[in-house]
Amino acid sequence: MHKIIYVAAAAALLGACTSEAEEEVIDEPVAQEEVALTDANGETMEAYVGRWDVTYPDGTPGVTTNNPDGTYTAEMADGTSVDGNWTFGAEQSCWQADEAQNPTCYTVGAPDEDGTRTLTMDDGNTITVTPAAETDEDVM
Repeated sequence: MHKIIYVAAAAALLGACTSEAEEEVIDEPVAQEEVALTDANGETMEAYVGRWDVTYPDGTPGVTTNNPDGTYTAEMADGTSVDGNWTFGAEQSCWQADEAQNPTCYTVGAPDEDGTRTLTMDDGNTITVTPAAETDEDVM
């Protein structure tokens, strides 16, 4: 009978040791620092958000508003407007009108002292953009 008690006690002790050794391991999520995408000018998407006075390759003026949600509106000198989506990229940024099948992409040049930039298409055509002056509507 003593042997049965010793075996039972030994089994209980081994079971207790095993339970303590097998503590539940909880995987803690490792916080990863979010790295902001920058372009060749060292700028992030936020540098391109806002209203821009635009001069197209043929000299036609317009105003484009890039929104933080990736949408844009381009207002042409003749009163027409175009809506679409824009994407910021490390090498090129692209604007795609809602009715267009393909986006138009540009390499964006560094800003000069007044913020003017030259956007160059793959075919060499350029567009000049300058931050638009704030209007009373922008301030409200």
